[in-house]
Amino acid sequence: MRQASSADLAALQQLVAEDEDPAMAEAGITRALDRGSSGHELLLAAVGEQYAGYIHSQLIVDELTVLNLLVRATSRRQGIAGQLLRAALQRAERAGASRCLLEVRAGNAAAQALYQSLGFVEDGRRTGYYSGTAGREDAVLMSVTLPVRTRETN
Repeated sequence: MRQASSADLAALQQLVAEDEDPAMAEAGITRALDRGSSGHELLLAAVGEQYAGYIHSQLIVDELTVLNLLVRATSRRQGIAGQLLRAALQRAERAGASRCLLEVRAGNAAAQALYQSLGFVEDGRRTGYYSGTAGREDAVLMSVTLPVRTRETN
């Protein structure tokens, strides 16, 4: 796990190609890699020589917002998303964050289970927020008060 740099752009673009909204994700990583972008952070996870995933977040005053969390399809179910999220939360806590916000597709049960395991609760929904091949899908808004249990449990 490490902070991304502009040297990682090509590899990140390959990851972003797997995102459900690649244009939005690519715009986000460009912002995160721009040293002038206030509070943006991009952490990378690697498995061997290959990037397995990333988390893009933004800290504003004392609130962390997870803007995107992506794990390559071939690297899922290995705990990488949890490691990325815990790392982002730990960094935010050290920087003085007291809360974390995110949104997730209503149909993404695995992601919701991960967030709930770290203490996130549903705050509301944005009806029909996401578009997809099966039509519109709600965005589930979730938050957690920091500090949270950031150690991985077995």
